[in-house]
Amino acid sequence: MTFSFFISSCAELPPSDLIVASVGDGSITKGEVEELASSLLPGLRSKKQGHAARLDYLQTLIDEQLLVREARAQGLDTTRSFVATYEKAISNRLIDIYRKRHLDPRVVVSEDEVRERFLKEGLDRERSLSRIVVKTEDEALDLRQRLVQGADFAALAKSHSLEKSIADRGGKTGFINKLWSIRLHIPNQLFDDLAAGEISQPLKSKDVYQLIRFTEERKADFTLYRQQVQSPIVREKTAIQKRALAEELAHEYVFV
Repeated sequence: MTFSFFISSCAELPPSDLIVASVGDGSITKGEVEELASSLLPGLRSKKQGHAARLDYLQTLIDEQLLVREARAQGLDTTRSFVATYEKAISNRLIDIYRKRHLDPRVVVSEDEVRERFLKEGLDRERSLSRIVVKTEDEALDLRQRLVQGADFAALAKSHSLEKSIADRGGKTGFINKLWSIRLHIPNQLFDDLAAGEISQPLKSKDVYQLIRFTEERKADFTLYRQQVQSPIVREKTAIQKRALAEELAHEYVFV
């Protein structure tokens, strides 16, 4: 097996279809090197810069081709598991392409729809949250009793809360709306109904318990939550359009 480099000319010749290396009777283009570089997560990218980094990415592609060729030489590409996996990958890729061309364009979400959902679900309301997070329910009940009797919330948060970041701030978490309250395991009804300054009953949050208190309130900025509100609408409409498209295709391809 032989391979050769032509990467040195890459900087002067920009076309993406320029062949920069050959592996046996196969080749690697400048575009493939650039595609690999752009697809990698930051932690996987070369620590080098410029031409040296391109050489690293090229070497990765060369290594992959060498491994593929050796696997084929050993007949591994004809095993049942390989064929099944390969066919599955091809099917997934075809589905992805078809979806982008024919399904995604059918899913249209207007700005008015997103704003309507934002208001309808009460996501336009933000409340300033403070909380104390402890290990056991008994400790939470004891702290709640002390708070009801007049103990200082910030002081107890600093001395008892397990989350150092909020403990250092006296339990202050900041302004949240219902989207964030769900992530913090705060029920929607409690978010809506707990009066300002009132201490909640202990709330189970994974393997800990929390006491919460709301203070100030303000209107939420729609632009900060637009994407979070739009995403479930897109999922809902995609499911509807996917079913409709499947029914249309069934009439064309299914024969009983």
